[in-house]
Amino acid sequence: MKIKGVFFAAILTAVLCISGNLWAYSGGSGTAGDPYQIATKADLLELAGTTGHYSKCFILTADVNLEGQVFATAIIAADTTDGNTTFQGIAFTGTFDGNGHKITNFTINGGSNDYLGLFGLLNTGSEVKNLGLENCAVSGTS
Repeated sequence: MKIKGVFFAAILTAVLCISGNLWAYSGGSGTAGDPYQIATKADLLELAGTTGHYSKCFILTADVNLEGQVFATAIIAADTTDGNTTFQGIAFTGTFDGNGHKITNFTINGGSNDYLGLFGLLNTGSEVKNLGLENCAVSGTS
């Protein structure tokens, strides 16, 4: 019986490692028919830090309040050059549907950084729609 339990645990671990995104965000699989669901500040910050998902589809399922969060770069698809005029980050190429919701209360103090805003750079084919921004302050070079 012990061997079956160990075998089952090993299989379960392998499946979870392969899937990788089983519990990403508040739901969804990142496809157009089943976009990743952004419902919380933690979900949005997860997107910001997961550049491998920048080609995926996302939908905002609630307003997200970033109060207390201060950024030095764009929140999503940030320029990593520290002031150079050539974008060196990874551009967002996916779809972000705000679904009539809004992202509020963020501050970006970019200093000499370029490509500032919620998205640092949107590439051809990307789409941001149905999204509101409220009470946001952005300062920097561009």
